[in-house]
Amino acid sequence: MCSRVQDTITIEEIWKCF
Repeated sequence: MCSRVQDTITIEEIWKCF
């Protein structure tokens, strides 16, 4: 999920956004 907004986000986190 993309609920959290962090200064540094990993590619894996981005994939979870989709």
